Amino acid sequence: MAGERATTIRFSESIYQRLEEAGELTGLPINSIVVVACLEWLDAHRTEAAATGMPFPPGKAQVWAKNLVPLGLRKGTFPFDRFSVQAKEALLLTQEEAEKHGHGYIGPEHLLLGLLRVKSGFAATVLPALAIDAETVEAQVESPPQKSPIQRLIPTSRTKQVIESAFRLASEWNHRHVGTGHLLMGLVTEADGAAAAVFKAKDVTPDRITAEINRLRDTVGPED
Repeated sequence: MAGERATTIRFSESIYQRLEEAGELTGLPINSIVVVACLEWLDAHRTEAAATGMPFPPGKAQVWAKNLVPLGLRKGTFPFDRFSVQAKEALLLTQEEAEKHGHGYIGPEHLLLGLLRVKSGFAATVLPALAIDAETVEAQVESPPQKSPIQRLIPTSRTKQVIESAFRLASEWNHRHVGTGHLLMGLVTEADGAAAAVFKAKDVTPDRITAEINRLRDTVGPED
């Protein structure tokens, strides 16, 4: 048809296998997945990078889309779109925190550090009010004495529970996006290890987060 353009993309065998896995998870044809992935990449580098000042490396979203988004929410949609701009930034920063500490997994403590690095949104507003900062969390996080190159980051089962809790809350509250507020509430509810120790020391409970949601209702919400 006039006005249409065509292109041919050749994939390596390993990339094609990953596309087939994505097709099985989402129920979408491979061509559709490629198109959506390209648009997601363009949007991330054009819109979100402008909004946050941070480029989004291609492929980073796959860790969360494949490993963390609840199965019932994968089919027929690109899962990473369910997160708000600030939440997407937090998830990508979470991966950076795991890599920085030389860990081969993504734990709740990395997610908390990721939320602390986001400059706007619900978590960025509430965490300082709760006297939680990066130094406090870092003091609870142990890094291996010798950091080796990380081939693949694997989210822990507890981190998956945190993300699933965030999705469940967003659904219960009829929110379109999963924001940093949902992620923070999921952390407070489900986190273990270093993150849970910080919340306990600061007496942070789900009720306190709910109170903050109500207090900030007219300024910033959990979807931000």
